[in-house]
Amino acid sequence: MPENPAEKFYNDIHDKETLDRLVSSLKPQSFSAFWGKAAYMPWCFVDSTQDNALPFHAQEGMVANAKRAIAERGDKVTLHDVTLQTSHSPFLSQGHKVAEILRKAGGESL
Repeated sequence: MPENPAEKFYNDIHDKETLDRLVSSLKPQSFSAFWGKAAYMPWCFVDSTQDNALPFHAQEGMVANAKRAIAERGDKVTLHDVTLQTSHSPFLSQGHKVAEILRKAGGESL
């Protein structure tokens, strides 16, 4: 667990009660999430420019690796890559935008 999880994961959420609830609900994450082989390819990636847990350049590398893996496998998958000015948790601070991104990536015209 990081030393200051509120600053690492939720630096664009300013309501103390919400932050306390979010931080108290955090659980350790398995290292296999970082080193294990994925069984499927993601089809949408939301880059977060204010992410204190995963630097933006690392996110760009993840997207590049995913695109390369898609091409190497010959998958007919389009990887949608969208950038938001958010922390590590855009689904909390800008949930309406994340929902719209996912709906558009899924083929819905809004």
